[in-house]
Amino acid sequence: MIIHDIANKKILPYLRGLLIHELHRRNISQHKISRLLGVSQPLVNKYLSKTYTSYKEKLVKMGFPEDEILYVVNNLASYLERGDMLRFLIVSNYYIEEFATRYACRSLNWLRDYCSRGSITDPFIEEYREFVNKFISKPLVYKLVPEVGVNIAYAPRGASTPGDIIALTGRIVRVDSRAGYAGEPMYGASRHLSRILITAIKYNKSKRLAVNLSNQPWIRDSITRMGLKVIETGPHDSADSFWTSLEEALSKKPDAVVDEGGRGLEPNIYILSRDFVELEGIIDFILQHSVV
Repeated sequence: MIIHDIANKKILPYLRGLLIHELHRRNISQHKISRLLGVSQPLVNKYLSKTYTSYKEKLVKMGFPEDEILYVVNNLASYLERGDMLRFLIVSNYYIEEFATRYACRSLNWLRDYCSRGSITDPFIEEYREFVNKFISKPLVYKLVPEVGVNIAYAPRGASTPGDIIALTGRIVRVDSRAGYAGEPMYGASRHLSRILITAIKYNKSKRLAVNLSNQPWIRDSITRMGLKVIETGPHDSADSFWTSLEEALSKKPDAVVDEGGRGLEPNIYILSRDFVELEGIIDFILQHSVV
């Protein structure tokens, strides 16, 4: 875990030293500081044995602007001073990871091609994120969302296991008359849909995307009218029978699987496509024939 190692070894000790000095400067006792930060009092004393300037200079040499360092430390100290622990946790976690990521992008040559404005980016994840944002912005798309929500699974070239599949850590959900999503795109994020896509790829290597939609008659009619190869499965009496039926269906290389669900399984329509352009065309066709 490169970023976590940098955070723990290079960022956290110096920020903690500055924060302990700042809290001490505000006349907060060592005992209270240890309690606020969840460390021992001897460790607080050890941090205070070195100067405030020494911690600051370490971070400056790592490439962080002095005014930014002081701004962060003063804010964190203020949260602790007034007992706002939740805000302290949120902000401190953010800046520790932010500083660690920026340092990694500057110092690791092999990582520079994946860094943009000080953050690590993955072109496949960014391509996925762009499509998700385009998907949820479509008028009436909320009509496609089942109760369990929608996820989209994407297999970059060379994907061979569910851990290689990009999906949302959360779901696209219906919010009144629109769609929104929670979570972030991440490899290995959806065990269910990733497994479906990997199984589809085993029989048809051209399929790179899978999305689950609400199993409604008008959606089934739309994909049939579009000329997609559709196979029906279910209902199922167990999760095992679901996966057995689904593998059999996917072995026939369909473009869509209409699944009737079963015990503990909501009915869903699984759309499979070659790329984002094809998937968007399918979604647009369905929405053009939506039931108002």
